[in-house]
Amino acid sequence: MDPTSMTASTVTLSQFTGAKAVAAGYSHTVVLRNDGTVVAWGNNSFLQTAVPTGLAGVAAIAAGDAHSLALKNDGTVVAWGRNDYLQTTVPGGLTGVTAISAGFGHSLALKNDGTVVAWGLNADGQATVPSGLTNIVAIAAGGYHSLALTADGTVVAWGRNIDYGQATVPSSLTGVIAIAAGWHSSTALRGNGTIVSWGEGSTDKAGLTNIVAIAAGAYHKVALKSDGTVVAWGDNSYGQSSVPAPLGTVADIAAGAYNTLVLQNDDTPVAWGRSDYSQSSVPVNAANTLIAGTVSYEPASKTVAFTPTAQLPAPAVIKATISSAVKNSQGVNLGSDYTWTFITSATQLSPVHYNLTVSLAGSGSGSVYADVSGTIACIKGSSAGCSGDFPVSLVNLIVAADWKSIFSGWSGSCVGMENCQLYMDRTRNITATFTANNQVVTNGNLSSGFATLQEAYNSAADSGLIQTHVYTFYEDLLFNQLKTVTLDGGKDINDQTYQSTIGFTTVQGSMTVGSGTVVISNFIISSK
Repeated sequence: MDPTSMTASTVTLSQFTGAKAVAAGYSHTVVLRNDGTVVAWGNNSFLQTAVPTGLAGVAAIAAGDAHSLALKNDGTVVAWGRNDYLQTTVPGGLTGVTAISAGFGHSLALKNDGTVVAWGLNADGQATVPSGLTNIVAIAAGGYHSLALTADGTVVAWGRNIDYGQATVPSSLTGVIAIAAGWHSSTALRGNGTIVSWGEGSTDKAGLTNIVAIAAGAYHKVALKSDGTVVAWGDNSYGQSSVPAPLGTVADIAAGAYNTLVLQNDDTPVAWGRSDYSQSSVPVNAANTLIAGTVSYEPASKTVAFTPTAQLPAPAVIKATISSAVKNSQGVNLGSDYTWTFITSATQLSPVHYNLTVSLAGSGSGSVYADVSGTIACIKGSSAGCSGDFPVSLVNLIVAADWKSIFSGWSGSCVGMENCQLYMDRTRNITATFTANNQVVTNGNLSSGFATLQEAYNSAADSGLIQTHVYTFYEDLLFNQLKTVTLDGGKDINDQTYQSTIGFTTVQGSMTVGSGTVVISNFIISSK
């Protein structure tokens, strides 16, 4: 190639438009173009916007927390981005796919035989497709749950459900034609143009009718009406529910965690809401507008450089072209123009961190630890280690009650009686409550207690009374002393006076009476 034949007219840069579909992740955006190629911008911490080189022939796209999916015309799936839960490790041999959806850490694919395939994070069963699930026509992946729409217009849900009931489908829900899943919520569009939501923030905007498409973000929802207008409601902390005006007629909608993305009928995307990673800064769409510049050649490295006369817009999709006017060393022109594309990136801000504060309450004692080293290590009686700042990520909190205490439950951002899994997408405050609990006392002596029934028996005097809560003891009991002892179980765990009987105490093990007398009430003896 003769570099001297390259000029600003033969080497050109331009911006282009032509979007066909849009998808929004937590902090990145993915767009499918009319020519079957994909562009993406926003947060690229996990390479979720680094579209695989040569990806073409794409029919549909999806964006998860930090990963992206593309469905090709041949029914195969391509994935890229975050893969710590294998959410971008597409199952081998997966073909015949007609639809895709991406959640926080899991991915869904709908096959042409009406079955669903799931992979990735499965801590809440979100990637465990219900046995026998068939005749599916649409899918949606939420934060930690999954939805499927059957051909008869009913909805099936599975995955996380303990906190907001997002997987508990209303029993009367029928006639559904589309579904959407947020982080902790579910929404269904019925054939009559109305919507039904359940889970966190399930209050829908009053009077909504003539809806033809729906989307769900972290805590907001978006609806497209039959006249091409858009309605958004719910969380508006970043303006994600404030639809801009004027807005052209819209053909497609998507909801990111805290931003909203639409595709207008002129094939241009518009975005609003949170944009800390420029996820809502749509590349400038001046179709094939030439970018002025100069061409230079460096003989030593045989490198031709095009230098724009002004700074390139960012983020922007740029098309570079070497035209057929360029000649080789024999003076023969290129057979055709040579074209490629690249994306300019805006300066990326430092990752956002949010504070997590843990409080310990109640009459008992215990501790809460995070699975991230050097962060939360909160022990009752000390304020140290009870607060920490986390990037947007999943944090597991492990709770442990001390001896003579029980864990009574969470409040705040955690619920239930198990270890808590938190998504740190905002400031969180939680409280772990511990209740003092001498599991076993003798003769009503509440100032001291025993961890096992055997210890209590060994210490009991003749005619002694041993009392214990509703609890399960894992021990083999041997009663071999010449004394009479009464075992009285089933006491209310919240009654530290041991007066209220509400059930039974269980012993998983054997019970042997070698000598003496043992009187037992409200106990269940079960072999290990």
